[in-house]
Amino acid sequence: MDNTSIQCINRFNELAPDDVFLSVVQHSHDAVVISDASCVVLFWNNAAVKMFGYEPDEALGREFHDLICPEHLREQANRSLHRFIESAGGEKMGMVGKTVT
Repeated sequence: MDNTSIQCINRFNELAPDDVFLSVVQHSHDAVVISDASCVVLFWNNAAVKMFGYEPDEALGREFHDLICPEHLREQANRSLHRFIESAGGEKMGMVGKTVT
């Protein structure tokens, strides 16, 4: 990353505290679900409520696949997620959001 990019990121962080990020994702028209490497839901925005039908207090702390997958497909979904994490370089690499169409 070049010096200009680092300066821009640092400046953005000064101007946009965490509550700005939270406000943007909370009011997005796209479902934003943030989970840990075990797929436990840590964040669930308003559009996720509309898309999946669960209020945040129902979704937070639960495994994502338990919320969206029929029971008979959950194990397969979990295996697929772990293969994806491994192919992306493991949990340390983090995961980039994907658009589901």
